[in-house]
Amino acid sequence: MSMMRATHNNKYGNMDIATSFSAFHASEYAVSDAIRKLKSKIVNPKLILVYFSENYDDQLIQQALTSEFPSLKSLVVPHARE
Repeated sequence: MSMMRATHNNKYGNMDIATSFSAFHASEYAVSDAIRKLKSKIVNPKLILVYFSENYDDQLIQQALTSEFPSLKSLVVPHARE
């Protein structure tokens, strides 16, 4: 398992980039695990891009993200190929 955090400089200022993922198979555990890992690396994210396979419940993932980050914009891309 690997994770990274980086800062990207562009004309709009600094952009912190962090990645997170989970190896859990159950949607509720996987999304909680990924959110916990993400929060340990970045405070107050502005945008989250989420990829997951068809094995996960996209509505549950969206609900968890909305609950955890109510003012956040999230881009959820369901059923990414593994």
